[in-house]
Amino acid sequence: MVHLTNYITEDLVFVVQGPADKHALLQRFLNCVKQHFLGVKKKVILERLKEREERVSSVIGHGVAITHTVVEGLESTLCVLAQIPEGVDFKAIDEEPVNVAFMILSPPEKLGEHIKLLSRIARLVSNVSFIARISKANNAREVFALIIEEDERHA
Repeated sequence: MVHLTNYITEDLVFVVQGPADKHALLQRFLNCVKQHFLGVKKKVILERLKEREERVSSVIGHGVAITHTVVEGLESTLCVLAQIPEGVDFKAIDEEPVNVAFMILSPPEKLGEHIKLLSRIARLVSNVSFIARISKANNAREVFALIIEEDERHA
């Protein structure tokens, strides 16, 4: 079974301070990735994420988005999480702002793992009270602790 905590660490969780837009959020995600995968070009990842967003929205409802893509040059699958108290407009069908956003990046040879991680996150965030707790957390450490707790609860 895939566990979210195998792909995310506390330093890959952040809280967006103040208003944000989708582009700024993607840039912030990429800055986190750049620290972990120095050989990956941010521009390539950004282009892939934007292409995917143009094809299909990454919003899954209840103020949650899971943006994701496959990128050559990564050694392993990685997940980043942002809590966005003021919300970001992702042009969701329900017109609700996104308050919790995940980004998953995987190398091409880990596509199966990528899909399993997407499924795991979707299952965890289907619990609306879990999303509410994340949205109310005061800092990244609290958000990460909630992720660990929920991931273990669904083990």
